[in-house]
Amino acid sequence: MKRIPFILFAVVFSLASVASETILTQPIHIRGQVFTAALTTFNERAANQFIVAAMGTGVYCAQKSIPQEFADVAAKYSTAILTLEKPGIDCSSTKPVSREVFARHTRDDVARATAHAIEWAEKELRVKAPSLLWGHSEGAQVMANVILHHSNLFVGRPLLLMLTSPAMNFQELLEFQISDQKTRDTFRDSIQRRDDAFLLKSKNGNISAAYWESILADKS
Repeated sequence: MKRIPFILFAVVFSLASVASETILTQPIHIRGQVFTAALTTFNERAANQFIVAAMGTGVYCAQKSIPQEFADVAAKYSTAILTLEKPGIDCSSTKPVSREVFARHTRDDVARATAHAIEWAEKELRVKAPSLLWGHSEGAQVMANVILHHSNLFVGRPLLLMLTSPAMNFQELLEFQISDQKTRDTFRDSIQRRDDAFLLKSKNGNISAAYWESILADKS
């Protein structure tokens, strides 16, 4: 089996747009919430390996946000790309976001759902492990937690891991991105009041109070 050259994933820019892509989906149930795993292939050949792509915070369709460079390499090497849609995201709907549903999940939920999605993809493709775990921003935090808390998935298996921005916990990130103390206090107060109407605005990162409470509690 031809393995993916790791170096080709060093730079990512545009979003994938490939006419021959095929998408398989699977619901993942975590704490009464429904995530949706998606395996995307980019040519007519059956995939014989897969990579996991976890992206940053925000309200968007992860499957439609696959970087073009990933898609090009995946097509060349018969590789599927596994993504995960968060609860409340429906890429097929004319109203793709239910913010009330979206606001319930935590980072631990995303990590657990990602682990279950990896198990599903392994069975679907009949392979033993992903070739690469890629996480950017929030996705980097999620991938680190998948490896930490679901290490059984990777025992005795070769693994490539690529994490990009940020290399700091959310407590540090909050202080780094909001340098003004008064503004930071206002932001923290909105978390304590569970003011999702404020927190889920795109300029505030689209992270709910439940999510903030989870990540600030475990200091990671």
